[in-house]
Amino acid sequence: MIDKLLCRTYCRFKLICSQSLLAVLAFLVSSHVAALALVTYPHATLLFEQRKSVDDYRLTLGNLKKIDSRWRADREQRLTGDLHSRTFELSEDNSAKEVFNYYRKQLLQLGGRELFYCESRNCGSSNAWANTRFHVKQLYGLDSDQYYSSFEIIEDNDLRSYVALYAVRRGNNRNYVQLDVLQTRETPRISSSVEAIEERLREQQSFTFVDAILPDGGLEEGHLKSLQGLLRRHRTWVIGLVGHNYAAQPLAEQQRQSLAMVVAIKEQLLASGVEADRVQVFGLGGLVPAVRLGKREALFQVVLISGL
Repeated sequence: MIDKLLCRTYCRFKLICSQSLLAVLAFLVSSHVAALALVTYPHATLLFEQRKSVDDYRLTLGNLKKIDSRWRADREQRLTGDLHSRTFELSEDNSAKEVFNYYRKQLLQLGGRELFYCESRNCGSSNAWANTRFHVKQLYGLDSDQYYSSFEIIEDNDLRSYVALYAVRRGNNRNYVQLDVLQTRETPRISSSVEAIEERLREQQSFTFVDAILPDGGLEEGHLKSLQGLLRRHRTWVIGLVGHNYAAQPLAEQQRQSLAMVVAIKEQLLASGVEADRVQVFGLGGLVPAVRLGKREALFQVVLISGL
């Protein structure tokens, strides 16, 4: 009798412990996913929300095109991590573009690097975004009134957030926004598209490249192709390559190394046919601490000098 009572008590204790452990884990995962400090748009209604761990999330990095009867992206990155997915319906007084820009501005202020940007018919089919990419039928709207952007945000603890932001207006004038935030400790090497670099240069005249330099110097192939594509698309643009170096060493050495970094990138561009007078180089060393991201010792910016 005592043995049965002890056994029953032990089983109940084990069950309670298991439930408590699951609750703690769920809280940790939830807190982990919610760590990206985005302020929700005040005039939006949350339709759907989901938090889960995923091992094959497809981050769209290019236009959607129909190939062999299937909608496919020009580029995409498959990721594993914790996903926080939300779908919002907007009030009638707020446009899809307005709320898209509201979130996009926050992501840029958080130090996000835009990986891809498109709007209107350049994004492809809204039907494909709704039913193939996000699996939310409410997002099926007008191809002429849709906006998409993807971001990478690297935090101080090397946790990375990848964000997919999509907004669309439907034929009945209802507007919807999809916001996917996936957090991971994976370190994929993703280059920004020509469109994303172009948009930032038009808006802010500068674009920051992070984790883009090869160990032996020079720009990684994906980033180099984007920069080459940008200069082919805008043949009157003149850009500056601005190197930054934050290594623990004298300023003169920081400046020497940062200049050598961007000189190597300029040589790559010249080798691909870019005219020398369209690319200027500057090595600032550690003179602009506000540009530094995390503990990275070196990075560079592209600055639009003339051409707009």
